[in-house]
Amino acid sequence: MAKLRDGTRLEIKRRGHNCEPLQVWTHQTYPEFPLSRRALRAFADELGGDLLPPDAGLTPAHLVAELSASAPAVLPIAVRKSRLLFSKGSCRAEICHVAVSGQTRLTLAIEGPDPNVAITTIEALRIGHLPNRSYGEMLIHRALPAEHVTASGQDRAG
Repeated sequence: MAKLRDGTRLEIKRRGHNCEPLQVWTHQTYPEFPLSRRALRAFADELGGDLLPPDAGLTPAHLVAELSASAPAVLPIAVRKSRLLFSKGSCRAEICHVAVSGQTRLTLAIEGPDPNVAITTIEALRIGHLPNRSYGEMLIHRALPAEHVTASGQDRAG
């Protein structure tokens, strides 16, 4: 899942293996725009696509335009978020109000480097019974009509 944060900073998040009941994510951040050719090449490699032309790294608008032309499986989705952050030790809770495709949702994320601390936090908050959903899959389901999305959350068209 590629993200453009605050219109200036590019980030890619990848969902790794599950550590039940947790989802494990890794992320790669990139320098602010304009992106160097090296950073642009690394970004294209992360997406599993072909090399992007050097001008794709000039601005976020250039990047989105080039991705639309060369990587049709990449779907730009405008997301608006406001968030509240809470920390205790190495664990962080993030409550977000998210607006996507005219719909809004509240989300809760428990984050931390130690899975045991995250699980203890989930238990302390008594939210372990709630389903753990992938944020990326939620975005795809909100942005695409149902007939374009498979059960795994992948875009059939791309």
